[in-house]
Amino acid sequence: MKLVKFVPAPSIGAISAFLVSICAGVARAEVLHVGPFRPNERVLFYGDSITHGGKYVCYLQLFENLRHPGSGVRLLNGGRSGGTPWTGLVNFDRELKASRPDRAFVMFGMNDIGVANRTKALEDYRTNMSNLVSRFTAAGVKP
Repeated sequence: MKLVKFVPAPSIGAISAFLVSICAGVARAEVLHVGPFRPNERVLFYGDSITHGGKYVCYLQLFENLRHPGSGVRLLNGGRSGGTPWTGLVNFDRELKASRPDRAFVMFGMNDIGVANRTKALEDYRTNMSNLVSRFTAAGVKP
């Protein structure tokens, strides 16, 4: 019989504390005002499987179409299963070329918390998210 070491899953409190610390770190970097969509704006939601599978991009598009018919706003789902800020950086050029967004919402985080070294994971998360925002900005995309 093979023995398997049981490693307990992190508690909801530990996960919540980790996510709050991530949000605090990212929010501390820069606070951006998010204004209304502009006519014919292309908006990319760039993130993980929650973004990919989340119906909210469709709901937002429906709301925009009903509230502002003829505005030409296009909401684009750039979510990828298993995505992290690092994979977002790896896929950045391809995604940018395919979607050609005017604005982007960077929405990673859930695949970054289940690691043994949470301190390193948080540092990597902050660095990679900051690099993503810088790359969008350098490409002329409003993050």
